[in-house]
Amino acid sequence: MVLAVPLLLLGSASAVSADSASRSTGWICSGEVCLRHVEQGAGALFDNCSVDTCIEVFGSAVRWSATAYGEGDWYGHIDLWGPGHPRHSGPNGRNPTATGTGKGVGSVCAQGWESLGGGRYASKGLPCVWVD
Repeated sequence: MVLAVPLLLLGSASAVSADSASRSTGWICSGEVCLRHVEQGAGALFDNCSVDTCIEVFGSAVRWSATAYGEGDWYGHIDLWGPGHPRHSGPNGRNPTATGTGKGVGSVCAQGWESLGGGRYASKGLPCVWVD
C-alpha cells in the first residue's frame, strides 16, 4: 500500500547535510536518515540515494516508473531492476541515468557502476525503494 502522504527516505545523510537539506529542499534529517513530504496528487513519489547513485520511483505495485541517476561527476552506467522489470543497464556516460517501468510488489533498485578503464567497474551505490 502506498501512503497518501508519502515520506521519502534518503539512505545516507552524507549526500546532503542536515542543515542545508532542511532549509533548501524540505528534507528533515536525523543522523543518517532524511525524510521529506512530496505532494503528487493521486500517486506517490519515493526516492533513495546510496553513495553517488539515486533512484526516484513514482506509483505503486499496480504500475511504477523509476529514474536512476548518478550524483557528482563520474563516468559509467546504472543497472535498474524491479518487479515486472528485468535487470538492464543504462548507457555508459558522464552523470549516467537509467529509466524503467514495471508492476508488482518488491524492491526497485539501481546500482551505479563507475568505469575504471580496461573493462573494470567500481560500485557507486545500490539504492532501493520498496513498492507495494
